[in-house]
Amino acid sequence: MGYVNYFLDDGDIIDQRITRDFEYNTRKTLQKKKCPYCNDVFENAYGLHEHIKNKHNDGKPILFVNGKIPDKNGDYYVDKVDLVEIYFYGSVCDVCIEDMSVTNDDKDRLDVTSTVHDLIEQNNICRISIGNEYVVIRKFSLDAINDDKVNMIIRGWEKKIISGGQIDRNYLVDLNPAELKYLDGFFDYFTACNANIYDKGKRYLDAYTILSSFNPINSIGLVVLKTIAFRLNWVSKLMDLCEYNDDFMLACNFYNGNHYVENIVECRNGEGTIYIEDDILDCLNAVVNYAKYMPDEVDGYIANCGDYDSIADVNLKDRVLLLMARRSIDRDNMKLAKYYYEEIKCEYFQNDIDRYIRK
Repeated sequence: MGYVNYFLDDGDIIDQRITRDFEYNTRKTLQKKKCPYCNDVFENAYGLHEHIKNKHNDGKPILFVNGKIPDKNGDYYVDKVDLVEIYFYGSVCDVCIEDMSVTNDDKDRLDVTSTVHDLIEQNNICRISIGNEYVVIRKFSLDAINDDKVNMIIRGWEKKIISGGQIDRNYLVDLNPAELKYLDGFFDYFTACNANIYDKGKRYLDAYTILSSFNPINSIGLVVLKTIAFRLNWVSKLMDLCEYNDDFMLACNFYNGNHYVENIVECRNGEGTIYIEDDILDCLNAVVNYAKYMPDEVDGYIANCGDYDSIADVNLKDRVLLLMARRSIDRDNMKLAKYYYEEIKCEYFQNDIDRYIRK
């Protein structure tokens, strides 16, 4: 049983960086585009959307809100509307904003930023229908979430999970829609932390989907997103979530072949903790220990893992193999390192082969 630390004002970071997946600066000057699926980077919008069309799309249109793709048939919370576009990728379908049918003269791309912006400012809500699917965009600020109320519920769930109990949604306080959805994300997260849950992977995915729909998000929500991204080996997404030199940033350094880097910005308003599953925490500590030049601790972790073939979680298995490969390189055993790399399934980790084996 353990906890991961987070800075209490890390939410300020995600607030400042929320459009990073499709970057615009404050003057709306176009910057490099990052794919929201795999985080590949492109020089322009044409390259990005050709990539999405060829690698990630099944012929259906996609709605982008501030460069991100909201979950279909659900709510998406934003503090402001910078850019709302629909890319059709060759498909033909009806588009409605509230009750207004929208004509697409371009046939490939439809920019509805102005309409959505005005509706959000007037009504705090805007429903966009694309064919048979929809997204409800809601105006949101962190002030809409009462920290005292939601933290009481979150900490209550945390205690129950730690003691082996079951959690439920029987709230004893009045909650607004934003608070209810926000807590849904934590409910899925803590349910996934239950060792006996049968749909653990889906619960983590659902928690990530829900909490990432809040832009901005506060510090405790941000550390949950980092934890899930680390567990699922979503390295590019983890890097987007990190700003300061916490353990997750050290993990990113490790994944990119770097070691410990001194923290440039000190903790501002103190630290908090949240429960994290033992297997995630143990692996995170091992990765951090490697980044901090602590090989004995890393070797001890690898030894405790036993035969890597017995590790059921493929993502955990890949992280253990990556540590084993790095330690083999440290010992100048490149043949054994290559063997471990070839066992890894995570595509991002394969960058290590070019970095260390083929250089």
